[in-house]
Amino acid sequence: MNIVHVNLGGPQVSVDGIAAVVRTIASTQQESGHTVRSLTDEEYTARGLWRGVRSAWKIRQALMATGADVVHLHSVYRPAHTVLGLFLRRRHVAYAVSPHSGLSSGSMQRQRLRKMIYVGLVERRFLGGAGSVICLSDIEAADVKAAAHHATTDVVPNPGPAPSILRTVVVPSDFLITLCRFDVEQKGLDRLVEIARLTPHLRFRVFGESDLNDPSRAAALIAAAPPNITFEPPVSGAEKESLLLSAAAYIQTSRWEGQSVSVLEALAAGTPCIVSRYIEQTFSDAVDDDPAIAAEELTAALADRTRLAASAHDAREIVLERYSPRAICAVLDNVYASTVQRTNGR
Repeated sequence: MNIVHVNLGGPQVSVDGIAAVVRTIASTQQESGHTVRSLTDEEYTARGLWRGVRSAWKIRQALMATGADVVHLHSVYRPAHTVLGLFLRRRHVAYAVSPHSGLSSGSMQRQRLRKMIYVGLVERRFLGGAGSVICLSDIEAADVKAAAHHATTDVVPNPGPAPSILRTVVVPSDFLITLCRFDVEQKGLDRLVEIARLTPHLRFRVFGESDLNDPSRAAALIAAAPPNITFEPPVSGAEKESLLLSAAAYIQTSRWEGQSVSVLEALAAGTPCIVSRYIEQTFSDAVDDDPAIAAEELTAALADRTRLAASAHDAREIVLERYSPRAICAVLDNVYASTVQRTNGR
């Protein structure tokens, strides 16, 4: 199959999850024998309404040259994607859309009026015209249906990392680790700081960098944080894996998530995960939205290290099998085939 991925929403920062997911999917599909091309902001500038529209016309020429069977558009609220969707419908070329949690209730609260108008006037038709809107969970599928009830949805989780090849000796430590953009509202970093304040006997390390969403709030939060929580530059590769392996647990207190790639990375490393109720709970302990209650739950969870270790071991085996890039891309193959059929049947 000839597949083209289009992601004109990023990367905004080097730890951007969507860009990493697209790279993983594209490379795995190519290894499986598909013809794959990715079009990103590195090739086309898509910031702003009119720039986005101009970019779409440039990308249209590239798409015509590729002879794509299916075009996979990543993210919503992108004028360039909307124009491309119109072009693809007229050409009877199948396209799928991954909102990547952009239509979640939490995300919709940001610039709420502007987003509601854009969804009503533009995005609803764009999503309804897609052969598939690929959602990360049943919850996201419900969010999509609320925004565009005519849309056809399929649920395909994000891929996790490939099995570890790290062979260095890792010394266990006592810190809790978080890997995320410093987006205070979405990632719940204000909650995490308050939990740290209430548990001075624990140590927290947050790795990432400032996000475009309210960086001044993140800077103020970091400046006022207690000494037992540190905010450090992003890590990758062997350094990231070493930190995950040595951490006592992974913690993430997000207010909303499509599906956290960092949690999948932690689970694949065999690190116990303690997360908010907005993140997949199948393999993780959950903590309350109230930081005071969450601090008590966190302390209790860490007190039973034997149970945490056993749970983490079981989760690792399941995640590496069920969420492996090859397993996820096999599911995507079926979704793409259905997307082409739906488009041809119109």
